[in-house]
Amino acid sequence: MILLYSRYTDPVYNLACEAYLHGKYTEDFLFLYRNARSVIVGRNQCAAAETDLQLCAVEHIPVIRRISGGGGGLPRPR
Repeated sequence: MILLYSRYTDPVYNLACEAYLHGKYTEDFLFLYRNARSVIVGRNQCAAAETDLQLCAVEHIPVIRRISGGGGGLPRPR
């Protein structure tokens, strides 16, 4: 298993890295990161229904959509 760690706290950067890594590695890996204050929603989630978008705007909290739907993660290349 490969262990990867991001020292960055930018949620856009970390989610982009996660998507890239899923396409690059066929073996198991663990990617650890810690994001700055943000709301991450899955591909199949309705951000408006599950997030207080007005509060996020007032507090300057980014709402970011990830490419996976959640739960199962991204499909692995074979």
